[in-house]
Amino acid sequence: MLLIGSGANIPADNWLLLAPINEDRSSYSPLIVLVVIVGVVLLTVQIVHRYYHGRVRRAPAWDCGYPLQTPRMQDTAEGFGQPIRQVFEPFFRIERELPSPFDSAPRYRMRVHDRAWRALYEPIAKAAEFLARIAGLIQQGRIGVYLTYSFCTLLALLVFVR
Repeated sequence: MLLIGSGANIPADNWLLLAPINEDRSSYSPLIVLVVIVGVVLLTVQIVHRYYHGRVRRAPAWDCGYPLQTPRMQDTAEGFGQPIRQVFEPFFRIERELPSPFDSAPRYRMRVHDRAWRALYEPIAKAAEFLARIAGLIQQGRIGVYLTYSFCTLLALLVFVR
């Protein structure tokens, strides 16, 4: 309001308004808002206490309401990870070997091949290995060879500085 040169034309007796503008424009009273919020909360508490019966169905943990489960019916890591694998399946090549429901000793086998690994990381790893082999040829393990390398490096630096 000070930037445009006009002040707030609010009467002194209108201190309950939240926004410092005239009452006829778009102001509301924070006291009325507080009373409405408290009223709604109290009404909600009364409705919940009146109609909530308090009966809770209890069952053993992890049986999904079916008490005759066997260990073969339990969730496995395969079941928890399956949705994530399905989301990322276009990026990977997945080979699955799943048992039939009638196997007495079920075995799960899965191989995941990362397509990006072969395209991006393997060439970088091979280049780093190649450079490491070249650096390995330079390293002889003898102090005389290292002193010769240092002397040649100093001579090269003197030539470049001139």
